[in-house]
Amino acid sequence: MRISQLFDTMKFAIAHNKRLMLIGPPGIGKTAIFNQACDAINEEHKEKLGDLYTDRAIFHPSISDPTEPKGLPFLREGGETAEFIPYGHLDKLNRATRKVQVLLDDFPQATSSVQASYMSLLDRFKDNEYVNFFIAGNRTQDFAASNGILEPIKSRVDSIINVEVSVDDYITYGIKTGMPPSILAFLRFKTEMLHNDDFKRDLLNTYCPRTVTAVGSWLNAGLEVKTGNLSQKDAKSILGGSKKDSTIKQSYTFEIIAGAVGESWAIEFIAFERLKQTMPDLNRILTKPQSVEVPEDPAVLFSLIGSLASRIVPENRKLKDFEKIKKSNFSNALSYMINVKKEFQVLFVKDTFKYFPNDNLEKIDAFFDWSQDNQDVLI
Repeated sequence: MRISQLFDTMKFAIAHNKRLMLIGPPGIGKTAIFNQACDAINEEHKEKLGDLYTDRAIFHPSISDPTEPKGLPFLREGGETAEFIPYGHLDKLNRATRKVQVLLDDFPQATSSVQASYMSLLDRFKDNEYVNFFIAGNRTQDFAASNGILEPIKSRVDSIINVEVSVDDYITYGIKTGMPPSILAFLRFKTEMLHNDDFKRDLLNTYCPRTVTAVGSWLNAGLEVKTGNLSQKDAKSILGGSKKDSTIKQSYTFEIIAGAVGESWAIEFIAFERLKQTMPDLNRILTKPQSVEVPEDPAVLFSLIGSLASRIVPENRKLKDFEKIKKSNFSNALSYMINVKKEFQVLFVKDTFKYFPNDNLEKIDAFFDWSQDNQDVLI
């Protein structure tokens, strides 16, 4: 199941106390989607009733002792008998007076004895109106020390979901969270570079949504991508697969990026950045679109789409002519984009609305005209 589908599924499960087990490779957003679903349902509830809908707790059974789900043994008064006293998160669950979502994270990494100890915990809260459980973990083939999951644990959840990686979902996430447009454009151009299932025990990183996001944080922090003496011809050869090595590796930025996502990703991304340097001037497109040539190279077009979409609405919303500038920017950009293939036009429009979902861009005349002319690709 894709992350976008899983998001709605998680919200439904939270609302109806359904237990889900999320299984997938490392770094694809299993824990993140749990937190995002809790945040979203809380936000919706708060707007209506002014209060949170659910609390959350994240347990890490992989570093737990088999006795933890029972609590700490404590002597009763008189010292002749003892009872188990819950503490920490477990005490919170026992005292819950409103919904609590519990994530048993990295559960397959827990030993069989620890997993078995959680059966009684799951049974104890089976019909509890407040407490609901989710389980997340990696597959046995993921080099994540996964021991699999005991069959009696699996039968105690309502559904096991295999989480899938989707470039479209990641781009939507990246736009919302401020990922650099250049990375999102690169992933559109090379969709296979979002996730690598070829895990190894070597002390080298590989690319997955988590590590790609780490590269984005480096760029947002100000890391400048150095392309060195790489020519435009060599950059095309690298992206086309006919050239494997270049002067790229001489750059310290290459080592930083390769350390985050691996050498192959770093080489191709830096080559992509080199081609981006041939991209038309965005300010000219937004002011005099008829005077700007349209690039033919798909890599440059992908870069152009993301960069242009992120510039449609001025950052300074206090500008005297803000609405006028916004309308002019979108109109001129659409006027320019009609010169490229329809699939690129659609990507540009979709990205623009993702960047600025609350700016009423659909009310601008130029968009109405464009949508009328492109109903066949919008249905």
